Amino acid sequence: IAEPPKTWDETVDAALKISALGADIQGIGFITNWTAGAIHPFLSLLASNGGTFLNADGLTAALDSAAALETAEFYQRLVNAKLTDPTMAPANANTTGPYLDNFASGKTGMLIMANWWQSSITEAMGENADNLRTAPVPVGPSGSGSSSISYSWMTMVNAAATDAKQAAAWSFLDFLNGPSSGANGTSAMGEILLSMGILPTRISDVDANAEALATPFLQTYVDAMATATPFPTVIGGQAAADALQVQVEALLSGQVNAATAMSNAQRDVNAALTAAG
Repeated sequence: IAEPPKTWDETVDAALKISALGADIQGIGFITNWTAGAIHPFLSLLASNGGTFLNADGLTAALDSAAALETAEFYQRLVNAKLTDPTMAPANANTTGPYLDNFASGKTGMLIMANWWQSSITEAMGENADNLRTAPVPVGPSGSGSSSISYSWMTMVNAAATDAKQAAAWSFLDFLNGPSSGANGTSAMGEILLSMGILPTRISDVDANAEALATPFLQTYVDAMATATPFPTVIGGQAAADALQVQVEALLSGQVNAATAMSNAQRDVNAALTAAG
């Protein structure tokens, strides 16, 4: 394989070559048993095919689109050709389990995964981590360019706390996330994330640490920020994500076909959003 696949057809071709290396090797792996791990790769491919998880108002699902069906059909194509193996996919929110072990041992050729995975996978791979590289999410037949899913963790202040405790909490968060609370114009939170090999969420932190982020692993993620699709922050978003996870995993395990998976997901995501609203 001369270079990373840029399209879905090229991804299939690369996965065929990788899978041919051994009966216990899968060309591409997809994560299961973990909501974000299961749906973010799917939504990244969907975004790279011109589709979205929810409609613009954030109130209803957009999984009845042609772009969503094509994305599900891409999964089904990989499953039917045995280029991905669901028994090698289970993981948990700590990113441990068979999916990490199989990638680290060279039994999985490709994955779609977040930048914060760097420390875990490099530790697991040991000396072989020098072979680890990243590339943009492949573009689908209806897409105009690669688009990853962007998101961040949130810190909150308890509204039920006393005024004094709320004030102290806000003061701490102001310090932690302030643009110059750390060194070199970097926020203190940015310094924490950088120390863990994680891409900071503040653009000012990214700009201030451009040289440190220009690594074979992280530079791809930095470049992807310009065309990333934000994960929707809406009431009922977690329940909607859980509903999509069920159908993505059913598709990967061969329990449903692409059309049924998206029809079920459209119904169940809408139900989750309605219940939450």
